[in-house]
Amino acid sequence: MAFERLGGFLGRVKDLVGPHRDFEGVSEDLIYKGNEPIISEPIREPTDYDQMMGDFSGHWGQTYESMEDLMKKVSHHESKGKNVYQTGGGPGAGYFQYETGAGQGGITARNRLAKWYGTQGKDSPEWLNQENMDTEGFDASKLNREQQKMLFMADKRYHPTASLTPEATSNMGDWWAKNHWAGGKEGSDVYNKRVSSFNRDLLDNVVTEQGSQAFKY
Repeated sequence: MAFERLGGFLGRVKDLVGPHRDFEGVSEDLIYKGNEPIISEPIREPTDYDQMMGDFSGHWGQTYESMEDLMKKVSHHESKGKNVYQTGGGPGAGYFQYETGAGQGGITARNRLAKWYGTQGKDSPEWLNQENMDTEGFDASKLNREQQKMLFMADKRYHPTASLTPEATSNMGDWWAKNHWAGGKEGSDVYNKRVSSFNRDLLDNVVTEQGSQAFKY
């Protein structure tokens, strides 16, 4: 019955537009066949997140899905994908553990996201303004997940050396150590330990499902 209904619907569309016409320039809510309107889902306006994702994924030569995957990997290592403060009372906060405090990574990332809004001819949203942030820093954990991902993308987009191209992120452990953690000299013992920790977190999160491997977040 479902196929019969679909066939009838497509037949009505063909009768309406003819074999050599399309819908270009025709408003869908004005297309009728007798008393039977062709109803379509309303088009959702793109959000700031959609716009940023399209802008930055194109800039870096990534897809929407690959960008999401990169952010999942970083947030999994940093916070196990949870909106938390750093264990032991440290300055890290949120999914990506941006440091709170004056002049720290949180306020830097916040200012880079405000810069992106400026490039779009928009004012910064209210959630980018926190009380006393100029002297006390910016707490990323007060933002929702999507807002924190915008914070992360803008931070890397306007970072002086960071890149999220497929080539630059082919080794995520090294990329993370150089462009997000940035806490030790490449090749040093502490650097190698932190890279190994990142890679171990990724491997620990790999599961086998019906003979294939997948990351589970």
